[in-house]
Amino acid sequence: MKHGSPPAIEMKPKASSATSNKSRKRASL
Repeated sequence: MKHGSPPAIEMKPKASSATSNKSRKRASL
């Protein structure tokens, strides 16, 4: 149960990367 949080944090990086890319594209526009 202690590793309940880590998994979520590990899955977030991937989503964050996609969001960051979209944010960068929007910033460029």
